[in-house]
Amino acid sequence: MNNANGSNKRSELFLKLLMSNEVRIFSYILRLVTNLADAEDIMQETAGIMWRKFDQFQKATNFVAWAIEIAHYRVLDYRREKRRSPMLYESEIFEQMVSLAREAGQQDDRRLDALRRCLAKLQDRQRRLIMLRYYDGIGPKEIATRLGMSVHAVYKSLSRIYEQLLRCIRKTPAFEELR
Repeated sequence: MNNANGSNKRSELFLKLLMSNEVRIFSYILRLVTNLADAEDIMQETAGIMWRKFDQFQKATNFVAWAIEIAHYRVLDYRREKRRSPMLYESEIFEQMVSLAREAGQQDDRRLDALRRCLAKLQDRQRRLIMLRYYDGIGPKEIATRLGMSVHAVYKSLSRIYEQLLRCIRKTPAFEELR
């Protein structure tokens, strides 16, 4: 029974980490494999490999870096399989693309860090609206019902919050470096 509980927690942790980082991993793959269908296949294969190797993942380390490393090798396998394709990039160009994709991933990390800092500066009610809308995926009409607000007030509040977050992010030193 203990083993089943441990397995469930492992599954939950894996799914949580994968779901919260899937867009970043997929965007890395898509930067290197411009065919959307192939990129989706590689993402699925990468997720499968990650699941099989999840016991090797160290909790205190960077999940995204670990996942991107696996994705990188899967993209290399894809390139070997498609070697005769006229669409395949020359090796030197491919390496430049890998470098650019990694840089873009680092920029994404800095942008996300800036966003997290700015979200932390919001008032509780503002943060709750953002969480309902984007974390829980609830539409403005349902938010209005839940919070006893008009739909117009929800849209207006979200608009003000977006503007506040944008100003905050633009003032963040990490964002300034990206310009």
